[in-house]
Amino acid sequence: MEKVMYFSFGNKGGCGKSFLAMLSLEYLALRGPVLGVETDPKQYDLLKRYGEIQGKGLKIGSATLNQAGDAENAVTAFGNFLDKENADQVVVNLPSGAGETIDGQGYLIRGLADAMGYRLVATYAMEINDAVSLEVMKESLQTGFLSAIEPENRFVVYPLFKGPIEQFYWYTDPLRKDGLIGEIAIPKFNNKTGIQGMKDTVPGRILEIRDGKIGKLTNIEKVAIARWIENVFCELDKVFGGEE
Repeated sequence: MEKVMYFSFGNKGGCGKSFLAMLSLEYLALRGPVLGVETDPKQYDLLKRYGEIQGKGLKIGSATLNQAGDAENAVTAFGNFLDKENADQVVVNLPSGAGETIDGQGYLIRGLADAMGYRLVATYAMEINDAVSLEVMKESLQTGFLSAIEPENRFVVYPLFKGPIEQFYWYTDPLRKDGLIGEIAIPKFNNKTGIQGMKDTVPGRILEIRDGKIGKLTNIEKVAIARWIENVFCELDKVFGGEE
């Protein structure tokens, strides 16, 4: 099994960054044991969903990466944490605005990944009609964290539940044609009661909710969620390389 260290990155909250981290955890858990890392001491999304139900190849830990004033020491502590855990698959859920901490430390994270034998992968979740998130990504691609990752291992994310793809500024940016970064889209989920039922079933693995092992979804809601997850996993195949 390939070792992979994946960062779910984005400049703003509410664009599906944490949810993508959750789905990536469950996607990778189908291959083997996976470690999820919370990096915001104020927003424990992964711990809320999985903290009480760890086991069966899924573990959640924490290492703060929201310390712009002490970035190198924060990244060093993160690296020491990964040394201790020694996991083959790692999903890192970055906080909003994490670029202030990690964009100057890309060389450290790159070096850590190489030393531990990881393929370093990142996604950057865009916000709709937002020039700031676009400029943050461009700067990261030029000199920051994303610049330390090969173009084939970094991806912009279009969360289509926010709106049509044409309203994300990167989609119409002239640099897009240069192939600097790959692209995936998180499909819109139209079944309102199904998505709310999935969100409300906490703690709980999303795939177990899909399969009706936990939660109170109706049969048609489970069918709708199963189709949506299948579409999301098809997009994650682009990020992680499909089935092994």
